[in-house]
Amino acid sequence: MMKTFLLFCFLDFLQSYTSNVYKSIFLTTKELRLYNLNNEILCKISWNPHIATKYKLLLQHATHTTPLLITPLDTSKIKEDIITFASVEIFQRLGCEILALSYPGAQGDRAILIGQGRNVKRIYIDLIASKQAGKFYVFLHENKEKSSDIGSDIEKLHRIKTSHTSELHTLLCKLHKNPFDELFLGVGFKYSGSFTSELKGIDYIFAFDLQTDSAYTYIFFSIGLINLELVDFFTPLQNDEAKLQGVIQLDRLYCIGTT
Repeated sequence: MMKTFLLFCFLDFLQSYTSNVYKSIFLTTKELRLYNLNNEILCKISWNPHIATKYKLLLQHATHTTPLLITPLDTSKIKEDIITFASVEIFQRLGCEILALSYPGAQGDRAILIGQGRNVKRIYIDLIASKQAGKFYVFLHENKEKSSDIGSDIEKLHRIKTSHTSELHTLLCKLHKNPFDELFLGVGFKYSGSFTSELKGIDYIFAFDLQTDSAYTYIFFSIGLINLELVDFFTPLQNDEAKLQGVIQLDRLYCIGTT
């Protein structure tokens, strides 16, 4: 009875769970093994691969053929992932190296570790960039869709700068980098015309807008400098009007299944 129930749960999971990332683990394998540092098996978790085969056969005979709605990306659909992508582009245009990157729902493996052993706490920064330009500059950068939601991220950046620089140096060492000479904090979000969050202690901000025409998608960016020590650093992005503004041109982007 229990075996039948588990088989039903497995098939139900494959049919109802929305993420193909996790389902693909079960569709392409039949066992999960956990090892210790001596390469000895601690435990094994297995499942019936015939259930996965049954699920794939059901997909082949699916009768639902209505295509998903595809619409061009516009300002109203700018989310944190687009803002993070555009922030990476800005840093790369400045000649920076991207040391760590965490997109929403897909955190990377380069966390700042606080504590040791089982009690270790992992702090993920949306983007860590660096550049050797006389001094070794490091940027800790957080993104949100709305400026009104960035407050907790700013607090996180402040905690790292005031209380966890040694742990940040440890991460830099693992990445074969020297300790930073200058550490700057920044945030990025969709342009809204006003900033409702407390920006105290932040060195710069990125604001983004977006437009799609018949051929391309354009991400417009504006950079606001709060710390004037960064004027020379960001000067390469200055446009013909002596403003820190520019555009990132991409092939046309679309939203899938969005009205």
